[in-house]
Amino acid sequence: NVSDSLFQETMNSYASVRYISRLKDYNEYTYYHSINVAIYTTLIGKWMGFSERYIKELTTAAVLHDIGKARIPNEILDKEEKLTKEECKIVKEHPLKGYLMVKDDDSFSEDIKNTILMHHERLDGSGYPQGLKDDEINYSAKIIAVVDYYDALTTNRPYRDKVSPFQAIKTFIETNLESYDLEISMTFFKNIVNCYIGEKVQLGDGRIGEILYVPPYDLIHPLIEIDGEICDLSRHEGIEIVNLV
Repeated sequence: NVSDSLFQETMNSYASVRYISRLKDYNEYTYYHSINVAIYTTLIGKWMGFSERYIKELTTAAVLHDIGKARIPNEILDKEEKLTKEECKIVKEHPLKGYLMVKDDDSFSEDIKNTILMHHERLDGSGYPQGLKDDEINYSAKIIAVVDYYDALTTNRPYRDKVSPFQAIKTFIETNLESYDLEISMTFFKNIVNCYIGEKVQLGDGRIGEILYVPPYDLIHPLIEIDGEICDLSRHEGIEIVNLV
């Protein structure tokens, strides 16, 4: 139902449906990941105050960002063990393969096509396929890079378990500040954590609590109610949220 609604609201006629349906038939995880990324991208577009026209184009790019994986062998995409160096190289071909799939399709703008090509580029030049830096990367690709990262970490995969949204943000802050656009990242994270207020969570020590408040200056240490008492995670070093319940 969510994907159907998303198609009706944001898809560019039937062209996007044609491509994403092909991906669904080929690799179901990548299909649902693409839908998740599109939903998050729509939200961040609204949170950043973009025009409805740009949000629709941005969301279309998000739905299609991984279509190149339909050209990557499933045995690699779904492999449970660590990928070999050669397999990693093959996976990294998917942005270019996706771009080549749509480059001659007049249904899509150049911005959408370039976003598919650039969504794994990083501000510090550490990304692929071209190793572009900062202003060389189009803005839509910078947005999708952030939500792509977030959804990948917070979703179970054959080779690793998902982490909580708060653990994903912690990892980002500790390791990725130079790779992603900071304004986009912080806008997304500050808003997305508020979506979890009222949710039940499990802490690393096994206790269950409910999120009451997330300080905008400390996104990884919310206030949690546990058995009628308020727990400030910033005062309990080493204890973190590991699961949503």
